[in-house]
Amino acid sequence: MNDYSITLEELGKRLKEIRVYLGLNQMELAEKIDSTQVAVSRLERGAGGTIAFFTTVVSFYSQHIYINCLFSKHFSLIPSKDASIDRSYLETVVEEIINTALEKHENENQMALDNLRTSLKRAVTLIN
Repeated sequence: MNDYSITLEELGKRLKEIRVYLGLNQMELAEKIDSTQVAVSRLERGAGGTIAFFTTVVSFYSQHIYINCLFSKHFSLIPSKDASIDRSYLETVVEEIINTALEKHENENQMALDNLRTSLKRAVTLIN
């Protein structure tokens, strides 16, 4: 079970980080997606916006970077396959993803082991 949740403010910060990474100001982004600077600003401040606008922004960004981790606890910007990737940066990101997956797997295994122990103790109690 995922115990991480992201706030609208954090999501807005991440969207701003992507925009800045792409070298765009709010007005330039708004022009590219046929919107307004005010709408971009509201979204980046976590002050709201429509789902349609959010998906438009994310769709535009996904043409330039991998955004799979946008909602992840471990948000990182990785250029799309068309851009050159710094190998050491990519290795760091991959290592972080692997460590997160291993931690989750270990937690799930520990919970399963605890459940098994509890079940076995109950079974032994019933037998006696």
